[in-house]
Order: sequence, then structure tokens, then C-alpha cells
Amino acid sequence: MDNFDDIDEKIKTKKDSNKEDKITYSLDAPNTIDVLSSKGKLVYLTENLELIDSVKHNDELFVPPPLNSIPYLIADAEKVLGYLEEYRENPHHALDLYEELIAYHQNISELPHEVYYDLLVLWDIHTYLIDKIHFSPILYLYAVKERGKSRTGKGLIFVSRRGVWTETVREADIIRWGNDHQAALGFDVKNAPKKFERANCDDLILARFEKGSVSSRTLWPEKGAFRDTKTFNLFGPTIIATNRPVDDILESRSISIDMKPTSRRFNNPVVSESAFDLKCKLAAFRILHYKDELMEADKPASGRLGDIVSSLHKIVLTFFPNKKESFFKFLKTVESRKKDDATDTLEAKIIEIVIAIENQVDGGFLSVETITREFNKGKEDKFALPEDTIGKILKGLGFEKKRTADKRGIYYNLELIEKLKLNYGFNVSNDTSDTETDIPSTDKAAPSVDSGIPETESHESQVSLDLGKEIFGEGTRWANESERGKA
Repeated sequence: MDNFDDIDEKIKTKKDSNKEDKITYSLDAPNTIDVLSSKGKLVYLTENLELIDSVKHNDELFVPPPLNSIPYLIADAEKVLGYLEEYRENPHHALDLYEELIAYHQNISELPHEVYYDLLVLWDIHTYLIDKIHFSPILYLYAVKERGKSRTGKGLIFVSRRGVWTETVREADIIRWGNDHQAALGFDVKNAPKKFERANCDDLILARFEKGSVSSRTLWPEKGAFRDTKTFNLFGPTIIATNRPVDDILESRSISIDMKPTSRRFNNPVVSESAFDLKCKLAAFRILHYKDELMEADKPASGRLGDIVSSLHKIVLTFFPNKKESFFKFLKTVESRKKDDATDTLEAKIIEIVIAIENQVDGGFLSVETITREFNKGKEDKFALPEDTIGKILKGLGFEKKRTADKRGIYYNLELIEKLKLNYGFNVSNDTSDTETDIPSTDKAAPSVDSGIPETESHESQVSLDLGKEIFGEGTRWANESERGKA
């Protein structure tokens, strides 16, 4: 006769034999490099370069989703593995791929400066190395109609890894594309700032530029605490093509390309099939360098811009060292543009006044009333700013409050003012020439490939014109006038 221990073991064995593996659709199963297409269906490519239909992990069975549920083209397994063998034999494969991508983008649209083609190529490549990087620069394509915004954006998205070109700004779609697909999203929308705000997705898009950003939703309240909520990852490459300027906060996380008129004629439409062969080559590049670590390096620029381009900089140093010069030409162009933009902001004008009236500082104290009076000098009442608004902007810039008798003011911090001068482009040369001293040194060796591109931290104020809108209202004359001035 069985004892109690034997009976318990039999019951457990019977339960285990009846237990079915939980099936989970996933594009990123454990111990796999990627999902590829093969004979009309999706398959996993393992780290041993085997093509398999499923992966079992911890009593969970991972399978690729149906091919017809994917809104973008998936690289073909046979082509990818063929290019992988070619790349293994070619020490110059990275540079060859880089030049192919340059030619691809040049055949799609004309950009305001040649250095922007290097940006597009690096952006393409970073989508295939997304699991190695922390920041993904948002590309912001801005212009009036018929300037090539959509052509440029489509060209990027169609060659990128899991790229979705869409006019959808629904919160649920953005969350699922980010979490389930790790997709590169391209938004082609008229008046993007207004649509993002109305759809309540502006913060989701802001969050996509940095790894670790998440969004939680309570989906199963009946399950109780800790089991009622699902957390979604938001990080992923992003492009915005629009005919209206975005706000300062989004632009601070973006690299802006202002599309110019062109005399060139582009006869062929931009379609995903035209980029398919390059997608397969990029997938092969990803597989070949799957275990390579990106070189560590100092940020190539100060402030938020240094964060934005840091991933691209590491890619250049690791795989395209002979493209450093091109990278720094591009970086200098962007730096100069951002500094020029910064000097036109509301904050910059207030900083100029604070500097100009230094002779009115008394014992380290400068009154907000004095700053406000100088700012509003010569302005009509309807365009003047109240003292409270100026005070809030000064606080956002980092000035400490100080009060004497019945007056509110700031502590005149010379060290802070010098940092703000640097941030907002005062007394900073706009020279765009390259020198050897511009290129920071690194001390970690790169993987052996012959290919290419190249590298002060400060707090950037995000107060800007949104503060005026917060105080005066979105549709006020002051807010509208400020927007027109900025555009």
C-alpha cells in the first residue's frame, strides 16, 4: 500500500503530465537573435544560427506571430544568411554597407546639407543595434508642404528594423508597437504638436528616446494588487514629419532637419520593397556583430545634445572609425543650429537682460521687478509679461530666489550665468571647421572591421514658451504671436 508521500508524488506527476505549456507570441524569444521570414512564415534565428519554429523557456512556449499580423517587411532568412557569409569574408563590409545606405538616401530626397546623409545612415544602423544603446535620437523633419518630408521619413522607416510608417497617434498603438515590436515609428502627421496633445500621447513619444521608459496600465482590476497591472516598455527609434514646429521639450530630444526646396526630380515612389535588400544586409550586419560591445566614450557634446548623439557616436567609433570626420562635421552643424535656436527663445532674451543690467545688482541682489521692466520696455501692454511669469522663468533657469525688504529678486550667481551663456550660445564661436583636437580620445579597442563616424554636462531649461501658454492660455494673442515668431 502506498504511503502519503507516494500518493502526493503520483498526484504531482499526473498534474505535470496534464500541464500544457503556456503559448506566447513574441518577436524576441529568449536566446534568439532575431525573427526572419522563411517559406511564408516567421522563424527564430538562434544564437547558434539555427532557424527554429519555437522556443521553450520556463514552461512557456514562445512562437513567432503569424506573418500577416506584422505591419512591415521581415528580412528573408536565406538572403540574410547569404549576406552573413559574404560579410564574414569581407573585412570592409561595414564601410561598403555604409556607402550603399548613403546612395540609397541620396536617391530618395535632397537634404539641406551633405552631412545629414551621414546622420540618416547612422540612424538606419542604430535601429539594428537598438539592444546595445541607451538613447535613440528622435528625427524631426519639419517644413511646409512639398519639401520631401514624407519621402525622407519613408526611406528611413522602410530600411529600418521593424519600421512602421503611420499617421496613427493612438496611445494604445504606440504602447504596443513599442513593447511588442520594439518598432521604429515614423509619424507623418499634419500639425503634429496639436494631434499629439489631443491624443494624449505626447509624453509617450517623449519617453521613446531613452531606454528604461515605461508606461503602466491597469488591465485586470479583478485580480487584485500586483496582478492587475501590466507594464509596457516604450523605448524605440522615432521619426516625426510635420508642417508645424514641435515644442521646445520635444525638440530638445530631437535632431531637426528643416527640409529645403529642391530642383531635383525624383521619379520613383518610396516603397518598402525597394529597401528590402538593404534590410537583409542590415540584418546580416546585426547578426555578425550581435555579441560585439560598443566602444565606451565621453559624450561628444554638452547637455542634452550629447545624450542624443552618444549612441551614434559609439557606433561610429566601433564600426566606422574612418567616418569620424563626417560625424563631427554633422555634429558641429547641429550644435550651431541648436545654439542659434536657443538665442531666439524667451529664456535667452531674459538672460540677455540679466547680463545687461549687472550694474543694478546690489549686494548680490537683482530684483525681478527691474528685470521685468527692462524686458517689457517698448512693448505694447498686450505683449508684456507680468512679473510672476518672469520670476518663474528665472527659477526654471536655475536662479535662487532672494528677498530684500518688500522686493522679490534673485541671487546674481555669476557661475550660473556663465553656464547659461554657454547653453544659450552667447559669446560662443559658430566656427564649423574640423580639427584633430575636436575628436575626443577613446581607450577601448573596437571590433576588427574597416569602416565609419565620431565625440560638459549641463542642465537645460525646459520652461520656454509653454510657460507663457500655461499662464495666458493656448489661444491667447501673446502665445500665438510667440509661436509665429519662433516658426
